[in-house]
Amino acid sequence: MARGTTKTSLPNLFSSLESEPTVVAVESDEAPVGQIRRSTQPDPGAERFLNVKAVADRYSTHIATIWRWAKDVDDFPAPVKLGNGATRWRLSDLDAYEDRRSAIAVSSTANVQEL
Repeated sequence: MARGTTKTSLPNLFSSLESEPTVVAVESDEAPVGQIRRSTQPDPGAERFLNVKAVADRYSTHIATIWRWAKDVDDFPAPVKLGNGATRWRLSDLDAYEDRRSAIAVSSTANVQEL
């Protein structure tokens, strides 16, 4: 043993803990008194955001391509800076972008069929 150290056994080290935490199972929607009920379902009205990796996966492309599109493509949604270096895309903006692109594709296909 190194000089100036004392030997402490593990049971003595954790003797201040009274017992393990108790897990309470709740079958109703109400949380027990004094506890906060956390929903596992996202709030349907809340805005959802995607990071650059999720956006790249959504379009089956590389992360660098997403950043290039954000810079160079006029109608591609701009990312939102949330603070602490977090940059995300609104899911609603991406959905609207896809709808616009789909409408353009449908109208250009209709024009080609008329010729």
